[in-house]
Amino acid sequence: MPTNQKVTATFSKAINPATILAPGTLTVTGPGLTPVTGTVTYDAANNIATFAPTAPTFAVGTTFTATITTAAQSFPGALPLASNYVWTFKTGASLDTSAPLFIGTNLVDLSSVAPTNQKVTATFNEAMDSTTISASTFTLTGPGATPVLGKATYATSDTTATFTPTSDLLAGTPYTTSITTAVKDLAGNALANAFT
Repeated sequence: MPTNQKVTATFSKAINPATILAPGTLTVTGPGLTPVTGTVTYDAANNIATFAPTAPTFAVGTTFTATITTAAQSFPGALPLASNYVWTFKTGASLDTSAPLFIGTNLVDLSSVAPTNQKVTATFNEAMDSTTISASTFTLTGPGATPVLGKATYATSDTTATFTPTSDLLAGTPYTTSITTAVKDLAGNALANAFT
């Protein structure tokens, strides 16, 4: 793992933010049991918790252990994790300074066969910072420059962002999808080029 990459954990359902953000619920240690000082954030739109070290980077060539305790609880319902979730990762010797790349969408340019209830997806070549993907950085407009109301979400499992319109699109109407360079990867590198 690059030394400047944040660590993420994706939950299958919504988590009570107060429980995942509480001190000691999501921790990283290394080397060994040495605690890593850092900040935990929670992206409620995507059920993703992120740990960022306080120091600019993790130590080089070191094995770290991340732990989420049973203090993390679902919302609503207050059901705790069945058991602590623990995983390890090892850093490499370098920083990630490469800009992420947009690699494709589910609709080809100038497509004329999209259904009116179409969701638009955008896939990237690496894991992205879900908090940078929103309805202001991943947009749909039409007719013309009229913004389409909707929600942008991100799935870490396949590095894909999805824009879901709030209501059906108009039949026979051209729409434009745009992704800005405000979208970043987990190391803070901005998208190499905006996409339309």
